Amino acid sequence: MFDWLTGRRKRDQAFIAEMVRATAAGSNLASLRSALSTVGVKLPTAPGPELVAEAAAGLAHSLLRSTGKGLEDDDVLFTAGLFTFVAANHFSFKIAESFEQSATLAIAALVGYSRPDFDRLHEPVVNAYNSMSGAESSPILGIGKTIARWAETPSAENHGSLTRLFSFCLEHVGPA
Repeated sequence: MFDWLTGRRKRDQAFIAEMVRATAAGSNLASLRSALSTVGVKLPTAPGPELVAEAAAGLAHSLLRSTGKGLEDDDVLFTAGLFTFVAANHFSFKIAESFEQSATLAIAALVGYSRPDFDRLHEPVVNAYNSMSGAESSPILGIGKTIARWAETPSAENHGSLTRLFSFCLEHVGPA
């Protein structure tokens, strides 16, 4: 009955909450740019799903460089795709972008926007990610926490931990 009396107050509170979220996303974007610059990744200037995609794929490519691996091998491609997907999840959350769109674009960015490679990689990674996420799988949680730690404090030590985890996953991926 008296909603009109509190309407402005609710709008003001919603506006303030949105401004706080936008400020946090901007701060997180600056931190993400800074972290990725330590591994030689340059991001697009405009925020959006494309930025998240380039960030996630760029991190995966830095791990590939650190391990001396290429995307020719299916196990390496799958592992890099899974790391890319998890990174896209973390980065999209931090800067308030759409995860689904960002993650799909990240897989495309990882394979250089090659349609055959995208088609070969996207569905298996999505299925693995969804099944492991639903089960709160230790590998997904471990990858996510390690990426988050590196993004928060992009030291050589934290990147080394991420590289070792990537190498460990490479050793344990393949037919059962």
